[in-house]
Amino acid sequence: MHFLGSSTTSIEILNFVRLQSLRFKVNFRKCRTGRHGLTEVLRTFKSLSESTTFCPLVNLTVDCYFITKFDEKSWESDWRALDEVLSEPIFSSLREVNTRLSNSAITSVGKHHFIDLLPKLRQRGVKTPCSTSI
Repeated sequence: MHFLGSSTTSIEILNFVRLQSLRFKVNFRKCRTGRHGLTEVLRTFKSLSESTTFCPLVNLTVDCYFITKFDEKSWESDWRALDEVLSEPIFSSLREVNTRLSNSAITSVGKHHFIDLLPKLRQRGVKTPCSTSI
């Protein structure tokens, strides 16, 4: 799924009852609403956590594109919120959240900012690798 930040509705993941792997392509260019793609990812998972008691998702990959301006507080806030949502019991089957960065993300931000962004998941034993292999 590719989020540009302009979506007005969340994706109904529950329609895919055997979904075990999911990959989001997140565009970090802000759209005219002021949101970026990670906002839509958060909204999708929050909606899912309010709709059901279990999600069979095992592997999640977040591909990050077009990170051109780095606002550390905003950035960390978004990722911490994702960490909170994915740490809920509904996502107990989750085993890996892989963050993959485009070359533009590495150039403007640096890979070191992506380490330790998901501490609750890591504490629960979920693997949280960060790579540059987009």
